[in-house]
Amino acid sequence: MTRLKRLGKKVTAVILSLVLAIPALTFSPVSALAAPQTVTLNAAGLVAANFEGLSAKEVAILTSGLMNGTTFTVASPDGMGDTLIHVDTEGRTITADTYTEGAAVWNPVSARIVYAGIYEDVTLTGGTGSFSYTGNDYRVEVVYEFRTSVDAAEQLKLLNAPYYIAKGIEYLDAVCDEEAGFYTIGANVSALVKLADGSLPGHVKLSSQATIDAINRLNADVQANGGYFTIDLMITDEADAADSRTEYLIKEGAGFRDAVVQIYTDLSQIANDPNVEQVSNALQAYSTTEYNKYRRAINSLKSI
Repeated sequence: MTRLKRLGKKVTAVILSLVLAIPALTFSPVSALAAPQTVTLNAAGLVAANFEGLSAKEVAILTSGLMNGTTFTVASPDGMGDTLIHVDTEGRTITADTYTEGAAVWNPVSARIVYAGIYEDVTLTGGTGSFSYTGNDYRVEVVYEFRTSVDAAEQLKLLNAPYYIAKGIEYLDAVCDEEAGFYTIGANVSALVKLADGSLPGHVKLSSQATIDAINRLNADVQANGGYFTIDLMITDEADAADSRTEYLIKEGAGFRDAVVQIYTDLSQIANDPNVEQVSNALQAYSTTEYNKYRRAINSLKSI
């Protein structure tokens, strides 16, 4: 067994299985061999079905179809009960055959007799088991199990995904809460440009090229988006408009993260440059209007 570490807890990398209940009606003519059915499986669903201790929210995320992991299709015995399941009505025994089709092998693991809304469980050994019901009107159901393996690293990734998604949603919500601040900086970014472009009297400007580059990136972003930062539009047009934050994060989270990292890097560069306040004195002497815009921008910038 491979031991995996799941957020500080020990879990075992197990062989994952899917079970199907296959009914067979007794006293019916033996049907012709039906065409094989198929079932599509995915690693996320198998993990959700096989690991104990998962919360309802974790199971919901894993079975949402938003993050399937490895997906594969196998032949299924569904609908072939009359062919696979044999009932000895006098000896009151059930024999269920193993179903093999290509690489798919389904083994019978349990059975039950169903009559008048009552169930009698039947233990199968080697596919055969006995029942006690003596009536003539009943149905036999056999549970078949398909077992497969999923790479341990993928199992661990899927097991941890709900936790990281929950943390990602907290992060997403926190960024979205700063929408007003982003807007204020973007609306007043022209004042920051004055600190960087050498247009102030005496060609006074910032000494740090890294800060100048950060301001120019912010300005270019605003100009390219009609007065808004890219992150503004991602918040209002995408994240806030999405039917589900979980779905948005899974599908678009990487792009959102990259936009956030870029703008926070640039804002941090400006906020931590002491020369910004020094050069702003020249801006104040040059234009009260531009200086007031600068103060609005820098106050919002430092509050984010």
